[in-house]
Amino acid sequence: MKKQLILILIALFLCSAAAFGQSKSGIRRTDFMNHSYRSSLCTENFEVPNPVKVTRGKFAKGEAWFDIQAKALYSDLNGNGGEDAIVHAKCGSTAGNFNNSEIFVYGMQRAKVKLLASIDSNEMERGFKRYFKDGFIVTLKGVKAEKGRVVVEAYTDGSNAGPKYISTLTYRLSGSKLVLTGKPVRRRNT
Repeated sequence: MKKQLILILIALFLCSAAAFGQSKSGIRRTDFMNHSYRSSLCTENFEVPNPVKVTRGKFAKGEAWFDIQAKALYSDLNGNGGEDAIVHAKCGSTAGNFNNSEIFVYGMQRAKVKLLASIDSNEMERGFKRYFKDGFIVTLKGVKAEKGRVVVEAYTDGSNAGPKYISTLTYRLSGSKLVLTGKPVRRRNT
């Protein structure tokens, strides 16, 4: 009886160790809160270094700042059966009251993490203006991964203090670009 109990405990230990190892495989091994990013808009507008190295999700030097907004999101964006990572960063200057955003998509290629695509708030705004000619993005509210798509909620139109709408923009990965899938959905910001 004692021998059987020991064998059962060993089997449970081995199964749990194998399951734990699988939960941190591939792209999930990368610590995106302590990572280097190739910034475009943040470098151009706020003199954030390129690449910018974040520690615990943050970078600050002088008036410039660059922050990762939340832990990475995971979804199969390129349809290869493996997870890809979506990272949302904001940047700005302590001397101003506005910010820009960049979204980075990473995947695994030959067992190494590779940047697959990125998009910044200026590019998102150009896509938004195709459907709402006089519209503009004030700031991003949040980013989600849904069914292999990147879903962005943005405060749009109005002022920094009182945006008129919350707009939802949905993107799919196409080659090395994030492409808007159709007309953004707007709802009143109440």
